[in-house]
Amino acid sequence: MGHAQSIIEECLALLRTLDTVRTVELRPGPADGRLVLKTDSGRLQYLCEVKRALNRPRLEHALVSAEHPPKAGTRRLLLTDFLPGSLIDLLQTTQVDFVDAAGNMLIRWPGKLHVRVKGMKPTHLAEAKASFLTTPHGLRVLFALLADSGTEVPAYRQLSERAGVSLGTVGRVALELKRRGFLETPRRKRRVLRRKRELLDLWVGGYGERLRPQLVIGRFRPSERHLGDALRRLADDRDRADVRWALTGGFGADALTGHYRGDQLVLFIDPWSSKLAATLRWLPSPEGPITVLEMFSPDTIERTLEKGGARVAHPLLVYAELLFQGRDREVETAQLIYDQYLRPDISDA
Repeated sequence: MGHAQSIIEECLALLRTLDTVRTVELRPGPADGRLVLKTDSGRLQYLCEVKRALNRPRLEHALVSAEHPPKAGTRRLLLTDFLPGSLIDLLQTTQVDFVDAAGNMLIRWPGKLHVRVKGMKPTHLAEAKASFLTTPHGLRVLFALLADSGTEVPAYRQLSERAGVSLGTVGRVALELKRRGFLETPRRKRRVLRRKRELLDLWVGGYGERLRPQLVIGRFRPSERHLGDALRRLADDRDRADVRWALTGGFGADALTGHYRGDQLVLFIDPWSSKLAATLRWLPSPEGPITVLEMFSPDTIERTLEKGGARVAHPLLVYAELLFQGRDREVETAQLIYDQYLRPDISDA
């Protein structure tokens, strides 16, 4: 039995235990199906989505990237293996309900049915957390794959160079992608990536938990009062023409959408040195508003978009950083980045 089907069956079984629920029926439909609950208070209908190993960025991504908005009289329902208590509190502020296989649930139909169960523990490790795909090196390869538009997969050696990992790592990732149905070889020497939306789910959650911590070079506080002035110092100095840099997070999103900049300057810089920090007058500070990240992939800068003089990292990195920051305005801006830059390619795969 597949992991998704197992989650569905466990969650439906839990719904059937509710006193006021008479029948539970999952019917074919958009997303992962249409769930109909017949209760003492009438017929209730959900649009279901199955998600595994949800952390906060992955949950925020699920909320932002829904492909099938529910129709009037229908609510969204997430079926998952386990949802931590902090994420249950987050869902409480949205219009999305959930059931997990551990027994936690949030069902809200005002005047008809209201169930909130929190505190149940999972019985097994979720596959997405145990997968090699979500190790730091696996995530580098996934980025190189997802950064490409379309579904054609380049040669493994090219992937190795673009992801900054060994050829053996690419081979190991490819084997797991094939095993899980993400990579197909319809004819010799041609590889095709499938289900890019699911891979994006894995990558977004893994970015904040596994990849980003390895990329952080340090946090700094500039001498300038305004972060925009600190950025201009870096951008305007012609003596640093050999320094490659690209904005991500709020500043990157502002360059792409003009919607929101925020109070954190996060950017990829290569090469980085203490001498450069001294020249920029950026002092190390654990709580500083500037975060410098390692430019782990040539795609980080090669895909740079020139927007109003700013150099912006690939929109996928900007999006993941916004979800990692996780505040309301960042998530709101992430929605714009996804709709304008990611959805057209991801949705068609």
